[in-house]
Amino acid sequence: MMLEWFIIAMVYFPNTDRVEIKKMARPFATEQVCKEFIKTNPGIQNDMILLEPNSIGASFKCFDSNGIKQFQAKRRSI
Repeated sequence: MMLEWFIIAMVYFPNTDRVEIKKMARPFATEQVCKEFIKTNPGIQNDMILLEPNSIGASFKCFDSNGIKQFQAKRRSI
């Protein structure tokens, strides 16, 4: 079974340690295609500001479906 790759946005908020994790809906076939999309679409930063107007920024990474599950489990255990 091929893994799908997704863009994960870590959204930061002012005056707090709060970080929200958003998974973008569009899947990518490979990690390389996912990373290339982030590199060639700087507008995703603006999209995140529209979705979370109180945020002070976001960083974007590519995760496969298994990585997302592990990441979510790790966040819950902190």
